[in-house]
Amino acid sequence: MPHITQHIHLATIDSTQNYLRDNFNGGNVLVSTGEQTSGFGRQGKLWIHQKESLAFSFTLKPGEVATLTPLEVAVLISDFFKKIFSLELKLKWPNDLLNEKGEKCGGILIQNIDGVLMVGVGINLTLGRPIKERTFYPASSLKITRVSVRNLSRDIYEYILKHRLNPTIIKKSWAEKCIHMDATVQIDKLTGVFKGLGPMGEALVFNGEVVSVYSGQLSPLT
Repeated sequence: MPHITQHIHLATIDSTQNYLRDNFNGGNVLVSTGEQTSGFGRQGKLWIHQKESLAFSFTLKPGEVATLTPLEVAVLISDFFKKIFSLELKLKWPNDLLNEKGEKCGGILIQNIDGVLMVGVGINLTLGRPIKERTFYPASSLKITRVSVRNLSRDIYEYILKHRLNPTIIKKSWAEKCIHMDATVQIDKLTGVFKGLGPMGEALVFNGEVVSVYSGQLSPLT
């Protein structure tokens, strides 16, 4: 059974993702922090760290289909919070975590460094600092307090290592948790009905024909 080789917990750091990348020497390594000052998400977007919330990065071997791994991690994190906290997290393509009300509470970033996946996760357990309002999926939190962010980060990573999924289960489970399945969405300049995932984790959007979209910013229209 896979296990954590090294867990580095830092009181404060600019970015757990950068620290992991710059100091990785092999193994299943987790870097967590109590305060992240320069966290970032997809396309370099700033991630504002909330007090007593989660910011951690870890290494992971690519799955059978490497491009499905971000979706696999999202499914497993959702499963973890269902099992431990009885919370129903929703998922938004390609990498967002939402609470039961459909409010964004977390995100996942994966970088492939020489064949090793470095997974960055940010999850708002509480929401203390103001965040710029979003038209869709406004920022919120899971409203979880009085937990050790160090231990919770470790518990999530251990859960992921022990519960890897095959491609069929990833796509099925992700679709069940998707908040915009069969809804009209816009991904960059393409508008259509979201119909699920393709074999590589791409979005399948129907606008008279099924179009495969491999990257982009999704916004709901219905």
